[in-house]
Amino acid sequence: MRKLLGGNIRFFISGGGSLDVQIKKFLSVVFSAPIVEAYGAFETGGFISATSVFDIEGGHVGGVLPCNIMQLRSVDSINVVTN
Repeated sequence: MRKLLGGNIRFFISGGGSLDVQIKKFLSVVFSAPIVEAYGAFETGGFISATSVFDIEGGHVGGVLPCNIMQLRSVDSINVVTN
């Protein structure tokens, strides 16, 4: 598969949330490339968090990237409370 896609693949990015661990492992083997899992508002600002290309475990979207500041707040108008 890697050759069919040009052979120059360094890694793939899965956006929007974490992948099932088995799916991540399967895709990594099929494409012979690491799968980076990321989360963020791609249509407006890009990644908030991402895993490392060396993370083979899966099931999470990594830590907050150093270029971002994350803060949780309560939003009373929609009855959402964060602790």
